[in-house]
Amino acid sequence: MREQKLNERKAILLVEDEPLVAMVEKRTLEKSGYAVITAGTGEQALAILGHSRDVDLVLMDIDLGDGIDGTEAAEQILLGRDLPVVFLSSHTEPEVVQKTEGITSYGYIVKNSGETVLLASVKMAFRLFEAHVGLRTQKEQLDRALVQDERARAQLESKTQELERYFSSSLDMLCIANTEGEFLRLNPEWEKVLGYSLSELEGRPFLDLVHPHDQEPTHQAISRLADQQELLSFENRFRCKDGSYRWIEWRSRPVGEMIYAVARDVTGRKQAEDALREGERKLRVTLESIGDGVITTDAQGNVVRMNSVAESLCGWSRDDACGRSLLDVFRIVNAETRAPVDNPVIKVLENGEIAGLANHTVLITKDGAEYQIADSAAPIRDDDGTINGVVLVFRDVTEQYEKDRQLRERVKELNCLHKISEIVDEPNITLESILQKTAEMLPASWLYPEEAACRITVQESEYRSCGFTIGQWILTRDLWAEGRRVGTVEIHYPAALNPKQGSADHEPFLDEERTLLNSIAERIGRTIERKRSEETLLREVQHRVKNTMNTMVSLLTLEADRMSDNPAAAEALSDASSRFRSMGVLYDQLYRVGDHTSVSVEDYITELVQQLAALFPAGDAVRLRFHVQDFVMDGRRLSSLGMIVNELVTNAMKYAFRERGAGELNLSVQHSNGQARLVVEDDGPGMPADFDANHHAGFGLTMIEALAQNLDGEVRFEQNRGLRAVLEFTV
Repeated sequence: MREQKLNERKAILLVEDEPLVAMVEKRTLEKSGYAVITAGTGEQALAILGHSRDVDLVLMDIDLGDGIDGTEAAEQILLGRDLPVVFLSSHTEPEVVQKTEGITSYGYIVKNSGETVLLASVKMAFRLFEAHVGLRTQKEQLDRALVQDERARAQLESKTQELERYFSSSLDMLCIANTEGEFLRLNPEWEKVLGYSLSELEGRPFLDLVHPHDQEPTHQAISRLADQQELLSFENRFRCKDGSYRWIEWRSRPVGEMIYAVARDVTGRKQAEDALREGERKLRVTLESIGDGVITTDAQGNVVRMNSVAESLCGWSRDDACGRSLLDVFRIVNAETRAPVDNPVIKVLENGEIAGLANHTVLITKDGAEYQIADSAAPIRDDDGTINGVVLVFRDVTEQYEKDRQLRERVKELNCLHKISEIVDEPNITLESILQKTAEMLPASWLYPEEAACRITVQESEYRSCGFTIGQWILTRDLWAEGRRVGTVEIHYPAALNPKQGSADHEPFLDEERTLLNSIAERIGRTIERKRSEETLLREVQHRVKNTMNTMVSLLTLEADRMSDNPAAAEALSDASSRFRSMGVLYDQLYRVGDHTSVSVEDYITELVQQLAALFPAGDAVRLRFHVQDFVMDGRRLSSLGMIVNELVTNAMKYAFRERGAGELNLSVQHSNGQARLVVEDDGPGMPADFDANHHAGFGLTMIEALAQNLDGEVRFEQNRGLRAVLEFTV
């Protein structure tokens, strides 16, 4: 059973030219568990092995007939395949056996030696082949190992040389020492740094060169290395050959009693750090000496440092502020609108130019307090011109701002009162116009003029600014005149103000504005008193003048009636009476309209003509036609116009209707672009054919021309159906 296991799956190619012998040998081998393939010639054996890889052993007869013999076939087989070949032959001659040994040495079996010899020889051949394969594999492995060992030795040699070159040429100071504190090996960089030769340093305790102040820290560092702890960053000072000291930075790793270290001369860096610290100290002293707040930021707008003034104004400690966005620490808004103000640091970072704050800027501290400030920000540039931060300098101007604000409010108050005085002093202005213009002017004097509105109430009359609406916040003062309350003056703000401009706890009115409104109310009250006194006086004067005019008219009329024997004198007195009557009508108009400086042209002319026509016997029979475009003229100029109308109408009533007793009188007044045109036209016989107005020396015509010049106009006479007088003048 064990033998069958050893032989299973083994295939043997049996090359035998004798069929019976081949059959017997095949059967013998198959009984032992071998798979047997037979070939009768050497050529057949080569063909089978050419297309089959399943043959494990060749059992080869030497004499194979006419073809190639067994030895030749074996040689050709072994050229292409590594197989055990066992010769099976009847020959026992030494030369034959020797020839086969030169080809292969897996065995030579003499035919008819018996089944035992055959099977034993085959097994031995398999074992020899397996041993041969094992030895060959071992040899190949050994050869590969030798090659790898040689390659590793070469690589090791190369690495050793490379490390040696690195050790010698490194710019760092390389060191091998022991935990006893002795230099064992150093690279040449130590000579450059300390000035000693390597022979003076190697084998020497390096503590001999350590600065006295660094001895204790160095002992502690060696103890840590002896405890197998790495030393990643350690600094001490070493004495140079010239007696000076250099700062050395170490990075060390222990391996047993050995210390492998990389050191670097950091004297320059330490000096730079000392200089930087000194610069920082001086900068800190400078910043603390500045009376303004100073904040510096990085390129991202984050706080880097701030002085104590900035801490006080912002309400932030520098420890809390550093690293925060400046927008968190430096909160600024417009003092009037409460809208956020563009941060000057952001402007500098964006455009690289110095930037300042707008006026009326308020800084809100961390706890909500407010300071009025002024500031400027400038870029911090490196040597290449790149902006790497911003410095912000600001100061508290609250006190100055308050003084300026009070001054502005005082100037505003004076301007406001001056404007009221200018309105009051306008020529011929009425009280109603004064109050209306004042209401329209006052909002501009308040803190928020675009939102402010004004209303002045005097008895039953109201005078409002443009777009007036009742506001949520109202500042009001009473108006007093002649010892009694006559009205109010009010300033209104709407509910839509910015919350900081007006809220439940914060009215939008300044204390100075309350004082200003007191002054305004007092000024308006005095103006009302003065205007009413002037009006009373003027009415009294006008009343007296009117009475005087009426008296003069009565006296002249009585005197004219007595002159019946002197028609010319009576006519002259009647003309004078009519002129006084014209002036009386004007004063009556002035007295009745309440405006003692200007009168309606239509009302005055119409009434005057009607009164004049009624003085004549034919007055009721004359049709009066008026076409008057109404406008207002001041009393002085209207008096001149009235005298001209008086002369023209009187002449028409005297001469145009004297014989007929009836007729038509047309009067028209047109006004456009500052010019006026008066036409008085009757339907009478007109002037005599030889009448020349330019050379007529009558008093009436002379007076008309003089009065026309006083009105910056001229008069002309035209013949139509009757007489037509045209006056063109400047209004």
